[in-house]
Amino acid sequence: MVFDGSAKAHKDAPSLNDCLLRGPSNLPDLSGLLLRLRTCKILITGDIEKAFHQVLLNEPDRDAVRFFWVKDPTMPPEGDNLLILRFVGTPFGIICSLFFLIMCIHLHLKKLSDLKLQQIERNIYVDNIFLTVDDSVEGIRQFETIRSHFLTASMNIREWLSNSSEVNASIPTEIQQPTTVTKVLGLEWDSCKDTFQLQLKTATDVDIWTKRKVLKLIASCFDPLGFLSPVTIKGRIFMQKLFKLSLAWDEPLTAELTKEWILIVKGWDGIVHIPRKFVNDKFPSPEVIQIHCFADASQFAYCAGVYLRIPTSNGFETPLVFVKTRLQPLNKKLTIPKLEIMGIWLAAKISSFVAKELNLEASPKFVWTDSQISCHWFQKWPKDVFVANRLKEVVASKVECMFVPGKQNPADLGTRGVAFDELIKAEFWWKGPKFLRDSDENWPKFPKNVSDLTQKIHALVAIDFQATTNFQTVEIEREFKIEPSLSWSKLKRTVAENMKPDATNLTAEDLKAAENALILQEQLLYLTPKIEKDLKLSKDENEIYRIHCRFDHADLINANPIFLPKLSPITPMIIMDMHEKLHHAGIPHTLSSIRQKFWIPCGRHTVKKILLKCRNCRLWKGKAFALPHMPDLPASRVNKTRPFQNTGVDYCGPFKIKGKDEKAWVILFTCFTTRLMHLEPVTSMTSEDFLLSFRKFVSRRGVPQYVLSDNAKQFKTVATALDEIYRKAIHDPQTLDYCNLEGITWDFITERAPWKGGLYERLVALVKNALKLSIGRRFVDFNEFWTLLCEVEATLNSRPLTYVHADESFVIRPIDFISPELQTQLPTSSSDNQSSDPSYFPSTACGGEKLVERYFKTVEYLDKFWKLWSTDYLNLLRERNNTQHKNHRGAIQRRPMVNENVLVYEPDQPRGLWKLATIKNVIQSSDGEIRSAEIQFADGFVTRRAINHLYPTEESSTLNEPSSSNSTDDL
Repeated sequence: MVFDGSAKAHKDAPSLNDCLLRGPSNLPDLSGLLLRLRTCKILITGDIEKAFHQVLLNEPDRDAVRFFWVKDPTMPPEGDNLLILRFVGTPFGIICSLFFLIMCIHLHLKKLSDLKLQQIERNIYVDNIFLTVDDSVEGIRQFETIRSHFLTASMNIREWLSNSSEVNASIPTEIQQPTTVTKVLGLEWDSCKDTFQLQLKTATDVDIWTKRKVLKLIASCFDPLGFLSPVTIKGRIFMQKLFKLSLAWDEPLTAELTKEWILIVKGWDGIVHIPRKFVNDKFPSPEVIQIHCFADASQFAYCAGVYLRIPTSNGFETPLVFVKTRLQPLNKKLTIPKLEIMGIWLAAKISSFVAKELNLEASPKFVWTDSQISCHWFQKWPKDVFVANRLKEVVASKVECMFVPGKQNPADLGTRGVAFDELIKAEFWWKGPKFLRDSDENWPKFPKNVSDLTQKIHALVAIDFQATTNFQTVEIEREFKIEPSLSWSKLKRTVAENMKPDATNLTAEDLKAAENALILQEQLLYLTPKIEKDLKLSKDENEIYRIHCRFDHADLINANPIFLPKLSPITPMIIMDMHEKLHHAGIPHTLSSIRQKFWIPCGRHTVKKILLKCRNCRLWKGKAFALPHMPDLPASRVNKTRPFQNTGVDYCGPFKIKGKDEKAWVILFTCFTTRLMHLEPVTSMTSEDFLLSFRKFVSRRGVPQYVLSDNAKQFKTVATALDEIYRKAIHDPQTLDYCNLEGITWDFITERAPWKGGLYERLVALVKNALKLSIGRRFVDFNEFWTLLCEVEATLNSRPLTYVHADESFVIRPIDFISPELQTQLPTSSSDNQSSDPSYFPSTACGGEKLVERYFKTVEYLDKFWKLWSTDYLNLLRERNNTQHKNHRGAIQRRPMVNENVLVYEPDQPRGLWKLATIKNVIQSSDGEIRSAEIQFADGFVTRRAINHLYPTEESSTLNEPSSSNSTDDL
């Protein structure tokens, strides 16, 4: 039965599938699965009977798949003749059914003890199961194990078939495939001959061809591995031609077009059988296999075909593995050389795909091309953005580019097209060129005018490519050596000393001559004819190039400034020298002063880039690191736990009271899950008073397993004391094991990061506000303060946790989890049950039975509260979707790094008094993001800080990536 989950009541009504989540399919790639089925000697296939219906739905979810059923189709669908049914299992036709089935199969496979059999989840496609083995004994064992294992999940695997007669003989007749020919992922498989049959559909009964019918026929050709691409490429080119003519979908083709199309389709007649196995021997290890991909292009299309070079007992075998063809873009005409580059790019992509699907990442990959222009582009990187971007991806895929003559390139068939009968006979296509089966020494060599590309590519792999950069790898030799660590003034002095024999007394003329020599040297190295033409450069009396600014008649000190190459190493020196002379002025002031003498192309960008590296400016004007998105709520916040099992602690106060102490503080304990609070008053903030209060809390609320607090001294003292108590007081091993499980884990938030304790800080604000409004300006003694504090605790524990609607009489409160009958409006009487339970009868129990009934009724209330908590409260937390911290404008988005020097924010001090520190370690949260770091000051003091309180003083390019450690979840 197929369930139409996309049916709609009317045009604007949503369908059932519109209201359901699809879920990830988790299906393996179909082409990749077909590739893996060709690696084994023996293939065993099976099909899960009624697979979708074997996955049962949860009881509450079955109402979503109700449907009407007519008992007697001959009678009107009304009254007793119309039934309302619902599915117990997953119906075939709803959008999430595939996800349910795949996940159930994967989870069931994980129960297998044999790890080898667990890996077959890569060879399961929907309800089709494929076992790949190299001997019949192992095949029979896997068949029996998988079949019996799936039967434990009420999944009967039937229609078993194998190319091994021994395996087929072990399969019971009732679950065996009745014929020896079956469909495997859409391809016809003859298990006796162990071959796949490939055939294209033809349409001989069409009288009038239209664009719609042409596309329908082309789309019906199923060729997932692309083996028939040389045949179908002509049809695809013809279809693109129809699009260029802007024909309507149902407009009849002209006689000329019809004749051309019929001629193309006539070439589609034929059947080809290809061996299912790559080789008859056992598939070898990846180290000895080579992946070869041939690429070619024509004015209409480009093609890439992958061959495996597999060593066997009879030499090398090179079967065709995978082919991809693509057409020239419809709206963008590319030249043949660019299409050749696109072919090489496609070849690199599908080579990586084959290597991934067949676990051949360790195998060397070769891409062969007959384009000498492409070879030249690999040797000397072009400035063309389109080409450079494609070459960048090819290099990143770690393939070796090789040259092949055009007549030996099988990909040529995929670009120009051939008839079906010609393709069947083309051994050149199915096995690749003959030289692949010879030794490496007989492979084609590069033309004499093209250097070895392999070494060139490997030399460029580590370069961070920019499409607009001219990649010249020639080392520049300078007469005057430039040391980047020197300042501009020191560099001029050094050069002047080298130029003057007697360098004891350097004059201003000597320094000027050194400056001119340095500038002239850099201009000659970086000047190109294009720059000279665009900027209209001309030489002055010192042979230095100056830019012509059309200000020759202006009364200016320097009408034509000196040209300064932006890539020259002296340019940052000159910019920084001017920046320091101007007392670290900003970008506009520095740029304006530089332009009085020099002209730098892209001047503002260059100056900005250099000034960002100024250490003094970073100390005084630099920005802090940006906090990443807030992490997921920890498990202790969103899972059902005992009240106060996970507890947050904080102080609030002081509050003025009567008596000798005059001040009192409140210690707040709050539950992570239920948001309950427990308040304890103290007259001092000593560790002794806190420990006494903590003992009171434990006596009344139970021992917490996890406590979170800030870094107050008394908290850390008590946490250390508790560890000491557990260590000294427990001697019995069993008791020790128990307390290790039930003991207290005390954790502390990052120093100076109160937002990480927002769990309790929000409640501190509520307590302060309640006490302020209740006490006002009065002075109360300690006992009255304690009494008032208990009343505040009761009031705040009775606050609603979710939004209170106008017509809602019942909401969930924190107090409900420990005293479910505290409020009279809760359902404590039988009248509530009468309205919600139609089968309710008044209880006649009394005495002990009444107490038992009362107990179970309380448990029922608690279950109801937890259900409301999981539905209403957690949904409310989900709706609060602001997960982004409010970072300062210009905050640095990169991660902090180990050993990086930073300026540490101090809220109560001016920036000039902030201290420098070094990051010793970065702390990763549960989601892998870094929000805190461990830092060390110059005096050796080590502490933690949030990264938005750390201001880096160095450039990220000079640092190494950090190593990170684990930490607790941020709350």
